[in-house]
Amino acid sequence: MKNPNKHHMLFNEDELFHIFTSLFDIVYLMKFLPPKDFQYIRVSENAKKLASLKDNDIGKTISQIYHSHIAGHLNEHYYEAVEKNGPITFRDRLNMDNEEKYGESVLIPFQYNEETYVVGLTRDITHVVNLEKKQAYDPITGLPFSDNFISALNSTLKLKKYEGSMWNLYYISINQLSFIQYTNRNVETELLKQIANRLKRFLKSEDLLSRVSSNEFVIGVQIHYPEEGKDIAHQIYEAINHPFQTEEFETIVTPSIGVATINPATLDIPSSMAEAFQAMLRAKSKVDTQIVLPNDTDWSDNSRKNTLERDLSYALQKGQFLLYYQPKLDIRENNLNVEALLRWNHQNFGLVPPNEFIPLAEQNQLIKIIGKWVIQQVCKDMKAFKKLNPNIKVAINISPVQLNDANFVEDIKKIIAKEKVDPGKIELEITESDLLHIPSAQKQFELLSNVGFRLVLDDFGTSYSSLNYLKELSVQKIKIDKSFIMNMDYHQKDQQIVQMIIKLAKNLDLEVTAEGVEKWKHIELLTKMDCNEIQGYYLSKPLPVLEIMKKLEENKISLTEYEKRMS
Repeated sequence: MKNPNKHHMLFNEDELFHIFTSLFDIVYLMKFLPPKDFQYIRVSENAKKLASLKDNDIGKTISQIYHSHIAGHLNEHYYEAVEKNGPITFRDRLNMDNEEKYGESVLIPFQYNEETYVVGLTRDITHVVNLEKKQAYDPITGLPFSDNFISALNSTLKLKKYEGSMWNLYYISINQLSFIQYTNRNVETELLKQIANRLKRFLKSEDLLSRVSSNEFVIGVQIHYPEEGKDIAHQIYEAINHPFQTEEFETIVTPSIGVATINPATLDIPSSMAEAFQAMLRAKSKVDTQIVLPNDTDWSDNSRKNTLERDLSYALQKGQFLLYYQPKLDIRENNLNVEALLRWNHQNFGLVPPNEFIPLAEQNQLIKIIGKWVIQQVCKDMKAFKKLNPNIKVAINISPVQLNDANFVEDIKKIIAKEKVDPGKIELEITESDLLHIPSAQKQFELLSNVGFRLVLDDFGTSYSSLNYLKELSVQKIKIDKSFIMNMDYHQKDQQIVQMIIKLAKNLDLEVTAEGVEKWKHIELLTKMDCNEIQGYYLSKPLPVLEIMKKLEENKISLTEYEKRMS
């Protein structure tokens, strides 16, 4: 970029750097590389720490070191100084991993040997920002208001350790709070504090919570895959829906929750908040659980669905399907088993949730081909798993379309024969509600059982025909639906239902898996009830194959570990 009016500097790089570091702790000397990138030439030691730079990063460009959205953010500031041909000043969060620190920077462009450079000088203004923040918090709950929340979340997302991470916004409206405000202010104040405390339980150290209006809250949560975001929404719903006890009386409120995913390319938080707000408004019109998730099939337009239907045909060929594995713990044997879970990494939409693409695959019968690939891949992975844990069992979800296929049993027999896998180490899970559409289920179950596969009734207890299936079908295990497990520590009826199902299973010589284990209290109750196996986020989220192998190798998941955690 040539400009005859540019200021020229009479010092060389070393002299210039020495002058500035004698006056400022945080100094960057950058070289402009057209069209819009900057190279680190010299950096003070404090600046290295704040920007998480290593010695071998010096000489690299901003775009080579940082993720695209952070690089774009930094380059914009430096380019503004070059384009303006004069100093610019801006505030930003300093790139600290564990501590919030803020800086005010001055960028000064100059020319040396017909090359364009920029000197960046930064001073620590954390104390000033902290004073400003004190004026931006709700006096009742102590939570930040909307503007402060957006600013803090924006700074967090630009930290180097969160590059490319996935974040959801949960916009929560408390529906009965407006009435309480007009009838009893003391109850309203106490209730707001209790609601804020319950919401804080869902926060990890990096997550943020805001009270954005009289009866509305927003949570910014880092997630690792779409299903985790869905589970968090339902956990928030259940937590708020549970009765609150004030000094005067017990009260129940219900939330409406809208969820939006922040675009990692743009990090446009206000737009995502607007999406979450609109989703919350749509949630209010729902009769049942008032939650609207990103790309909820009830609300999204047809263009996404049409795109997914079109691309699904090529997903397997393009290698876009992935298998994740969620650990399950055999309580009595203290042995680790896993469940295989399918993921689709779409080229435009990223990870598409299974509840969105599996129904499409079932409608166009592609699930037969995809399901066969899943079984083949599981068998391959099992060989590696067995080297680390010879007793491991792997569960595979089977679609009713697969079970209805006359060739299904023969196909799966060929796969295990080719891969030399013991069918007794494979559990085939079928959701009991799907059995209504499988006239030949009894015959298929018998054939699979004769081969040696272990058959599991998934989501047990959600159908009126549950007991009839136990009588008619050759199953070895039932999996209690997580809706009974998640609330049984404070819903006596759920606890009684779980106890009854486990006793029934024992009398019929069936094993029992409890899914939806989210708390240590769940484990304590299920152990006393003599449940065989537990599964849920308290143990572990679903993991890619390399991570699950690492856990198997280190034998990290065991009851002993959690007993130590709680003691």
